[in-house]
Amino acid sequence: MNCFEDFLSLGKLDEGRIKAETSAFNVQEFLEDLIDEMKSTQKEGQLIDQHYSGGKEFVTDKRLLKIS
Repeated sequence: MNCFEDFLSLGKLDEGRIKAETSAFNVQEFLEDLIDEMKSTQKEGQLIDQHYSGGKEFVTDKRLLKIS
């Protein structure tokens, strides 16, 4: 999803045209996937440093978490 699509999705959520669909997922796996996606925009010399020390699972709508 690109930034414009993300913006449209947030607008639809605010308008009530789309609903959040929550589910439990592994936070560390989600972060690893997100970092893999971010690496495509990484410039030479930039590093992504991530540390997570919370619970193993989280309950939310992953696609809304990504676009917010």
